Amino acid sequence: MPTLSFAVDHTLSQDEVISRLKNESDVLRGALDSHVQGVEEVWQDHELQFRFTAFGMAVKGELRVEPTEVRTTAVVPLAAMLFKGTIEEKVRSRLVELLKP
Repeated sequence: MPTLSFAVDHTLSQDEVISRLKNESDVLRGALDSHVQGVEEVWQDHELQFRFTAFGMAVKGELRVEPTEVRTTAVVPLAAMLFKGTIEEKVRSRLVELLKP
């Protein structure tokens, strides 16, 4: 299965980033509108493991909070790669807004 991967820079502490992400309970839903269902999120230290279904396609991945960036990697079905640019743009925009100082 193909992988979607990108990073968003930030100037906050890792703890602040994690706090904001945890308080934003619907980061994925907010970025991808009402098309996301069955979201499962598990935090371990500076990493969020997630899985969900969007447009009937299963997606799983991780979001890692690094000292100066948030790195997102997701394994997606081949059909979802047609929407790679749109998915990345929406999730990136949501993260940029959430991580403003």
